Amino acid sequence: MLVPAMRPADVPWVIGWSGACNLSLSGADISSVLRSWEDRFGAVLTSMGFDELLVVTDSLPTRPDVRQLEAIGAEHYAFCPDNIDQGAESMKAYLPQIERGRWPFWWD
Repeated sequence: MLVPAMRPADVPWVIGWSGACNLSLSGADISSVLRSWEDRFGAVLTSMGFDELLVVTDSLPTRPDVRQLEAIGAEHYAFCPDNIDQGAESMKAYLPQIERGRWPFWWD
């Protein structure tokens, strides 16, 4: 789908995406977070589904330390707690996902 957006992070807002409605996040809320990650980590929204997003980045610091990863993990948890609570089951188990730079998010 082609979307008239200036940057990938704006797509959920422009199309009125409601995939994270069970967490009370609107498309505008999602886009706000994605814009921040785009600016700070070079993270780019690459795909969307009914209730899922995939964000990819290759701009994390080389060999980030655990504190840096935990800080990003805390943002991920606030954005999509299901990734940890129903996926990785602990922040420690989730940290390698952050470091790989492939960030899938899903809400159910």
